[in-house]
Amino acid sequence: MKKHLPILPLLLSLVPFAVKLPYCFEAMRSSPAERFNWCFLVGAIFLAALALPKIFADGFPKVDFKPLKCVVVVIPLMLVLFGVLRNIYLAVLLGGAALPFSIVYCIYGWREAFLLLPAFGMLLLSIPNVGLLLSSLLGWKDLLIKVTIAILLVAAIPLFYTLKKTVPKLSTAIFCSIAILVALAYLASGHYSAALQLPVAPDFGKLISDNFRGVKQIDVSNYKNFYGDSDIRLFSFSDNDGNMSNILQVSKIQNIHNVHPTTFCIRISGYGIVSEQTIHLSSKGNAPAFDVQEIVAEQNGMRHIFWQWYSTPHKSTASFLLFRTLYSPNGEWTAFLMDASVNGSIESTREMLHSMILAFLK
Repeated sequence: MKKHLPILPLLLSLVPFAVKLPYCFEAMRSSPAERFNWCFLVGAIFLAALALPKIFADGFPKVDFKPLKCVVVVIPLMLVLFGVLRNIYLAVLLGGAALPFSIVYCIYGWREAFLLLPAFGMLLLSIPNVGLLLSSLLGWKDLLIKVTIAILLVAAIPLFYTLKKTVPKLSTAIFCSIAILVALAYLASGHYSAALQLPVAPDFGKLISDNFRGVKQIDVSNYKNFYGDSDIRLFSFSDNDGNMSNILQVSKIQNIHNVHPTTFCIRISGYGIVSEQTIHLSSKGNAPAFDVQEIVAEQNGMRHIFWQWYSTPHKSTASFLLFRTLYSPNGEWTAFLMDASVNGSIESTREMLHSMILAFLK
């Protein structure tokens, strides 16, 4: 009986991930970017099925149990708790994927946990938005990134089993993990601003201000698939020089899990990302300085500029990560997305978009 005791905590550690599986399946069904995630989920189950008999083979425990090792379980548990409290499914799923791995390490030791690394990596690839997040950081197609990582994981399996008795030291694995996290954090720092600014919520519903004239689009059915019963407003504007721009404004957000960084949606729509950065717009008159997340993208030889930011009556930010962390259903958040074709220069298009925001802030 004692030999099989570890199975119970291992099964319990799967609960956080299992609870969010319906969300994962819905993402596979509705999002083109996630439709092949089931392949990685099946792959993770297959790789775990290969590893677990070898882990359980010699009974419980294989090494002297040290309570201090249980500290490693705290990290995924804290990530799960953070995701639950802030209603961030990605955090719950990441913590839920890491939890079984940490339990195996806690009970059996590093050699046995090492055997689960391919399954753990494959499970991460099955989580919605992971591929898109890596794509925005690395600039590759999300599916290409995930397939490449999956091939490397499968190719490494013979090596993992060959080195079962002489696995790399835990300190080496920790160092490599920290190095990867630091590299990803460095790449992410160029995409996201953590600053909060004064509220920036132009009243585009006025339709006419200064040199800009607009119309409100009645048909927003295409956006209902993403935002459901949220308050969706879509405007088209032109200035005196004939420059066209579009505004998507989403408030009273009903399902925050359907709101993604703009770059995700742009990539799915077939655009090639030319650049992505946070742009600081200086104050003019009574209008405050603020940031927007700018994506320059290209499709069919035509370049477009997209500006994204998020605002409440009290604060605004260009950072999706910060918006997502601070979001609450009663927080009165509104997501703004502006886009315009680049007919002249990038700078002139930026100036036009900035002037439009200022015009409707009056």
